[in-house]
Amino acid sequence: MAKLLLPWAPAAAPPPKPTVGEMTALTPRPTLWLAAIFLPLVPTHCSTVASYWLCSSPDLPMDPWRLTPWTDPAFSACILRDPWTRSPPLLWGAYTAVASLLSVYMRLFLPRAPHAVRKALDEVAVRRVGFPLGLLAGIGPCSGVKWLAVPFDCVFLILIAAVLALWVRLIRTYGH
Repeated sequence: MAKLLLPWAPAAAPPPKPTVGEMTALTPRPTLWLAAIFLPLVPTHCSTVASYWLCSSPDLPMDPWRLTPWTDPAFSACILRDPWTRSPPLLWGAYTAVASLLSVYMRLFLPRAPHAVRKALDEVAVRRVGFPLGLLAGIGPCSGVKWLAVPFDCVFLILIAAVLALWVRLIRTYGH
């Protein structure tokens, strides 16, 4: 016969949720530090290359050996001509870099934080919000709609502020 729980009887405590420290216990510390160094560089580098690609002049041949923006005269002329159209890809890189920095910071310095928060940060902030907005931010300047740059800049700045606010909240709640 099944055990009948009375409504006024205390229910069993829910099982404890796994923490970030428990989930990364088997990962070596140097691997986490390598991720902390290189993971934010990936979106930053991708956004810089995208901004450079959006600025490249279609009438000049693309030189694969000259991929540095500071030596390309077309890039500096593009920045002087349309500075606002190049900022959405750069701010996308900053947003995804800050989100990945928070994820790595949680793995390194916030072992008591819930693993679900870090997983949601990776899933929502980077995959479901970051990548679609990054694609849209690149499509706007390519299609010639220059007024879209300012709303995208505002959205990315709000998202960066939200990730920084989450970072402060996590440090205050689960920090030492």
